[in-house]
Amino acid sequence: FPMAYTATVLAWGLIDFEEGYQSADQVEYGKAGVKWATDYFLK
Repeated sequence: FPMAYTATVLAWGLIDFEEGYQSADQVEYGKAGVKWATDYFLK
């Protein structure tokens, strides 16, 4: 469950604080992290 929580909070943060992620040029890293976690869960 810890990884599910982490993926959820990361995805939620990307939605709620998109401007901050964009100004830090971290949007793609955040999306890659969420994608990795969801791909892992779907295996």
